[in-house]
Amino acid sequence: MEHCPGVESSKGGRPRVLSEADKRYCVRKVTKGRVSNAVKVTKLLEEAFLIKVHPETVRRALRTAGLGA
Repeated sequence: MEHCPGVESSKGGRPRVLSEADKRYCVRKVTKGRVSNAVKVTKLLEEAFLIKVHPETVRRALRTAGLGA
């Protein structure tokens, strides 16, 4: 913002479905061996946090964290 140099302005765009904590939850479930794929993680997210998210979104988060082929 031009008039308030210390204030961060919004970058715009669509808000993220998964927070950083949600992404860590997904990674932890896979690395601890509790679930084996993104579809199962998606179901866990829906049951635990009532977050409806597409399995591809979870797959992308896992890939970004260094998991997946």
